Amino acid sequence: MVEADTSYNCIAFYGNDETDYLINARLLQCILNWMESLNCCPDVMSIHGEGYTPKLLSFKRQRSKLIKMSFNNITGFNVISTGDSYLNHFHGYLINVVASFDSDERYFVISINDQCMSIDHLNNLQLIQSIADSTGSKYGISYQRSFDKGPEWYALGIGTGDENSPEESLEVERHGRWGLRMDDEEIYKGSIRDLYPYNYVNDFQLKLMIGEMRLKDFITADANHGSLITFNSTLSLWRVTEEQIARIRPLAVESGIIYS
Repeated sequence: MVEADTSYNCIAFYGNDETDYLINARLLQCILNWMESLNCCPDVMSIHGEGYTPKLLSFKRQRSKLIKMSFNNITGFNVISTGDSYLNHFHGYLINVVASFDSDERYFVISINDQCMSIDHLNNLQLIQSIADSTGSKYGISYQRSFDKGPEWYALGIGTGDENSPEESLEVERHGRWGLRMDDEEIYKGSIRDLYPYNYVNDFQLKLMIGEMRLKDFITADANHGSLITFNSTLSLWRVTEEQIARIRPLAVESGIIYS
């Protein structure tokens, strides 16, 4: 079983556009090719959509179904590589990818063991650009989280924390409230979820006020506020270090741009 404090690097995109089956199938195939290129071949997979079984079954069995269905009708999937290191994904995994293209919840989450790939490498993959472009993502985050705190579940607002820490319990509740609103595009206009090493923000978010400045101006005014670059036609990438996060977050909370 993986050590509880084993670090996982995650990236998540939200508020995605409604996509057709061809795009969904292409994204799944891109994920499968990427995992195989890392020698992290899929072991188990679930597929959502008419004609599929939405349960985690052996990859071999699910792939046969995909081929039979010509990769049609996919509305979501979960594909996991446990490799030879772990008995099953409850004990640890190498890669875990969860995607939903459903009309009510649309997101795309990748969680990868830090021993397989660093967070910087993950965020510089062409695959990440393709996912955001293909799905029309409205917001994205990338972070590190230990296995015992459910790195992939945190992306969906389902958090675990120290039950003996009132502060941590409040944060779990706050992220849970955010998760319940993932299908509401207004949430991606009026706030950011929190501050992360990688923040994929849209134009509405860049116009939010932090202190007496718009967020975009705040970032570009001082190198100590991180860096801001264009990511694609709808998102900019705000990159901040852990030290910068510690300095900026109190002002961001006070200004109300972090979801509460």
